[in-house]
Amino acid sequence: MSETEFVLFQNIIGGIETFLYAVCLTAFFYPFMTEKKERQGSKLKKILIVFGSYIAISLIGNFVPAYGWLGLMIVIILLTASSGYLGMNRNFTFFMGIIFFCIRNLSMLIVESIDFFTSRYWVQEKTLVEDIFRNASLNYIFIAAFRIFLFLIMLFVVGHRLGKQKIELQIRELCYLILTPIVAILFGNIIVRLWIVVKDDLIFQLYEQYPIFLGIVPVIAILFYAGILITIVSYQEMEKLQEEKKRQSFQVSLSYKGKNGGTIFSRRPLIDINTTFANLFADDVIMKLKVTGDNDCEIGEAEDRFYDSVTGLIRIPSGATSVRQLINIRDEYHGNTVTITALDTETNATLSTLRLNFEND
Repeated sequence: MSETEFVLFQNIIGGIETFLYAVCLTAFFYPFMTEKKERQGSKLKKILIVFGSYIAISLIGNFVPAYGWLGLMIVIILLTASSGYLGMNRNFTFFMGIIFFCIRNLSMLIVESIDFFTSRYWVQEKTLVEDIFRNASLNYIFIAAFRIFLFLIMLFVVGHRLGKQKIELQIRELCYLILTPIVAILFGNIIVRLWIVVKDDLIFQLYEQYPIFLGIVPVIAILFYAGILITIVSYQEMEKLQEEKKRQSFQVSLSYKGKNGGTIFSRRPLIDINTTFANLFADDVIMKLKVTGDNDCEIGEAEDRFYDSVTGLIRIPSGATSVRQLINIRDEYHGNTVTITALDTETNATLSTLRLNFEND
């Protein structure tokens, strides 16, 4: 293999890597930007936005020197700006972009130490230039494949963890979660700049001059990755505890004429919303009331003073143990049952359900 062929080979492998990273980025975002019932056309547009952003910016980077940091930031900014169309929280989109590029850098740092040994093994005792380039190509394929493989595992673990519990990030929470990955990205860029330094015809190679870094750098990269996982898990657990505490601060039960069931003969029945507060100074209870019929389709809505027609929410004043809420059943409904469900406004969890027979005809 000649030098020209070797350079061409590197460019081809680099293009394949770029394509695979774009696929990984799209797969990483996919569970958070699509829904099961969403139209296929809408899903495809979202996929093309994420995939195309990475590919386009990477192609531009081939013609712009010193592009690494700038390209990274442009991709993250593009995705964050498109978060509304992608159906994702803006802060969470930014966080996902930071995590993706951080894991890419960490996997590169880990594999580079392996490359230091394998590159010397493949070319040692080779005297012919063709043999050196051929073996260097084999090593290049091995390292690229191993880097992608390691990256996929690391990305899958983080994506699986994030998928277990949806995160709605505010600025404060975002700053807390991105602190570790940003430091990891800075560390990675410093190490990359120190791998080979040329000054005044002198060449400084970090791993040649200080072999101990062959072990230190991968360990630090693994610790950064573990820190990212621990931060995500701890934040999710903290949110879960807050939700449980919020649910435990009050209890809601729905009834009709003091019973958990019965038959209604009017399209405007009054139901009882019974609340129990954990303490005297609890906040107002805010919930949604969902009125459904035989086929689980919505057939009515709440009315009266506790219902806000703008937000569609019910607000029960703190300290009120029982209130009566008017329900309006639409004229076009002629089914046999009416189900009224009280839902948590943030988690959509069911607080209480009341099933009634309906006779109006």
